Amino acid sequence: MRERRPEFPLLFIPGYARAELPPGAEVIDKPFDLNTLARKVQTSLSRH
Repeated sequence: MRERRPEFPLLFIPGYARAELPPGAEVIDKPFDLNTLARKVQTSLSRH
């Protein structure tokens, strides 16, 4: 996805294959609450 649309913000919510994520990927670990999700989304959007 990053190769096709580098301007598109991505937020990964991996189950357990974290090692397979691209370097520098925005990640949120489970379990998370809505405030944590909102902060991560805001951070991801502000970088793009």
